Amino acid sequence: MTSLVLDTGRRLFDAEAFGVRSVTVGLVAVLLLAVLLVAAEVLRGLRGERARAVLANLTIAIAPLLVAFAVIVGTRFGHLL
Repeated sequence: MTSLVLDTGRRLFDAEAFGVRSVTVGLVAVLLLAVLLVAAEVLRGLRGERARAVLANLTIAIAPLLVAFAVIVGTRFGHLL
């Protein structure tokens, strides 16, 4: 699986222009952020020690994605102006 991911990443960067790569990476980051936020909300509804531990780990993963989301949205709005 690791070689498949590395090969796919290499092909993505070799074959596409910067604009296409930018949109693809941005879309993946936004979709991952959405999935993690939904998972965090589901875990908040569950009561238990394990749910709280997983939620704490998800919060650590969500924070950098929120920053990436802000950068993506900022650059897209910057191109519109």
